[in-house]
Amino acid sequence: MGKYSKLREKIFSGTADSNIDFGELCQVKQVRRILVKYQLGESDVD
Repeated sequence: MGKYSKLREKIFSGTADSNIDFGELCQVKQVRRILVKYQLGESDVD
């Protein structure tokens, strides 16, 4: 299993949210698409 498959598995499992490295997450293009699609950014932070 490749590193992207492992990362995707971690994300979808929902059991390791605090253990996902931000650097790894930045390499997942789907996450970027979601952030752009829903216009999520710093203005959404309370």
